[in-house]
Amino acid sequence: LIFRDVGARLAVAPGAGRRQYLYIASFVGFATLVIGLALLVSTSIARAASEDALGDDGYRMALASSVAAIIIGAAIWAYHWLRADRRLTGITDDEEFRATFFLHRAYLYTLFGVSWIAAFLAGMWFLGGGLANAFGVEGVEPVGWLPALGPLVVALLAVGAHYLLS
Repeated sequence: LIFRDVGARLAVAPGAGRRQYLYIASFVGFATLVIGLALLVSTSIARAASEDALGDDGYRMALASSVAAIIIGAAIWAYHWLRADRRLTGITDDEEFRATFFLHRAYLYTLFGVSWIAAFLAGMWFLGGGLANAFGVEGVEPVGWLPALGPLVVALLAVGAHYLLS
């Protein structure tokens, strides 16, 4: 639909490879950031729910991994997203604008789709475990389902932030 008013395209718009690289790297950086945040929230909730859930070494290792993923993911995402956004606002050629707009939309809808899937699965895990715990199912403890709040909250924040910023 984006290209319906444009005749036959004889060549690729300028900077196509760079545009694709910026959006792909931005998505990978954001995914790393989200995984780090979800791990941080989940392990913190598990630690608070049960002192025996993670030993001191296990908690420190999960904490170190999540902080590393947050730092690396945030740096990669911010750098590439800001470069992609700056390129989008600085385009004067109609063909390049259409191609970049298409990539921008593809990035956003991919991110929305992945985030909603993560929110749906984490929500099912959280609700299922909570209901099983409420109904007194044997062997179900809060430490088994409370950490699902981590990916659920982070995925919903990712969707909300991208809706507001885009």
